[in-house]
Amino acid sequence: MKRVGLIGCGAIGRPVARALLTGKAGAHSLAAVLARARRDLDGFPVTDTADRFLAGGHDLIIEAGGPAAFRALVPAALERCEVWAVSPVPLADPVLEREIRGISASTGHALRIAPGALAAFDGIATAMAGGLESLDVFIDLGAGEASEPELLFEGTAREVGLRFPEGVNVVIAAALAGPGLDATHVRVMRPPRGSAGRTMGFTVRSRAGVFELMARPRVVRAEDIHTVAASLIAMLRRETAGIVIG
Repeated sequence: MKRVGLIGCGAIGRPVARALLTGKAGAHSLAAVLARARRDLDGFPVTDTADRFLAGGHDLIIEAGGPAAFRALVPAALERCEVWAVSPVPLADPVLEREIRGISASTGHALRIAPGALAAFDGIATAMAGGLESLDVFIDLGAGEASEPELLFEGTAREVGLRFPEGVNVVIAAALAGPGLDATHVRVMRPPRGSAGRTMGFTVRSRAGVFELMARPRVVRAEDIHTVAASLIAMLRRETAGIVIG
């Protein structure tokens, strides 16, 4: 049974922690939780001391604390064990990207980016293997005040990650699953006034075919419903499943 350390205990981390505590996340145990403030979660102690957390001897560390937590803690965590992350926006910084790749190469510990709110990254990987021609990603940042959709920015995934420090994690994940941050085309949109929720997706073209996906993720904080948390729980369950798809 793998000992899991969890960074973050908010809307994403809390459902993951509870799934681990109740045995609903495969054969894994929750070893420690790091958050901004010390507290208890369903009787489990949550620490606010990063050094103590990192010294815990985990088999796996999951980052669910946001881009600032990713930048501050993922390099040190990756030195110690495999890391799963949901906030890869800081990888738009080429210096940090090189650092992470260097740590992974020297330690053998992989950094896995969770699918989060956008599924079917296997389609992007399939296109890469089949002869990629293009990857186009779109994402909206929540409804605006205009009566028509607005184009906020258009450029590469790296440019988007550097320009928008929050809300574009799926852009970075899609680019890393495909041709990279500098070869992925992205449109950042603002939907019209009154639009509910967020929409995101991609079109990937290759000699093996065309794959298209559109997603409308759902978040209900009061009920611990969060698409990104669900993707992490699914990853944990898949680790110990007898039959695995993909």
